[in-house]
Amino acid sequence: MSISSALSSAISGLSATSRMAEVTASNVSNALTEGYARRDVQLAARSLDKGSGGVSVTGIARRIDTLLLQDLRLSSSAQGARKTTSDFLARMERAMGTADQDGSLSARIATFERKLIEAAARPEADARLASVVDAAQSLTQSLIEISKSVQSERQIADSRIASDVTLLNDSLSGVAELNVRIRSFASSGRDVSALLDQRQQLIDSISAIVPVREVLRENNQVALFTTGGTILLEGRAAKIEFTPAGLITPDMTLASGSLSGLTVNGQPLSTSPAGGRLGEGRLSALFDLRDTLAPEAQ
Repeated sequence: MSISSALSSAISGLSATSRMAEVTASNVSNALTEGYARRDVQLAARSLDKGSGGVSVTGIARRIDTLLLQDLRLSSSAQGARKTTSDFLARMERAMGTADQDGSLSARIATFERKLIEAAARPEADARLASVVDAAQSLTQSLIEISKSVQSERQIADSRIASDVTLLNDSLSGVAELNVRIRSFASSGRDVSALLDQRQQLIDSISAIVPVREVLRENNQVALFTTGGTILLEGRAAKIEFTPAGLITPDMTLASGSLSGLTVNGQPLSTSPAGGRLGEGRLSALFDLRDTLAPEAQ
């Protein structure tokens, strides 16, 4: 081996070592960065005429466990749906109270019944009649307050649906744009790891709203589907539309058309949490709260 060949091999080794140190430093500094995936330097022997020519860096590999990531997204989506429902039920329990609490709905009903019995025993006693009126007014006020709480819950759920739909559309458009940039970067030989991190973070934000499955396509492209089978992204991002209500009253329902449902590319989409094409996520839980749980409480 000539001196020039030896120097070339040594320089290639130093360059590869420098790149490995750079990647290792990036892995350490970004260990807690959301969406960041560990990188590995890919090396290959570089051969020249009649012998070894050192080493060359062939690329940077981004290491992720796709199955574990998929399970994490589905679990996070399910947890978000259950938390939405659980929080609503807890607020309704506080509003109505339990039987052993003074001032609860059941306690006020029991008080009203007791006052009626006492007044029936001595209908000529003005004090007992007055206590019936007081108990009735207390019960009525409690019902009014709880009813307002229920309608407030429906209104808040409707507003949260509108916010989630906006975030979902923005995130899907962002993933579609990153697909294009990743294809462009890869075709020009540039490192796409940072763009893949950004795309993963956006898909994670989508999974917080609806349970999503990521399907890898050619040239590092991805398609997105809900667990119910709705296409969210296949080349182009789906357009999801929802019209929030300005004011929700007890008689307003989705079935009557007075409340908005979801459409995907202009087609109505079932929002039922069980068996619906939206899947069981936070968005479907909000629809269930607005259209089923809160009306039942009402």
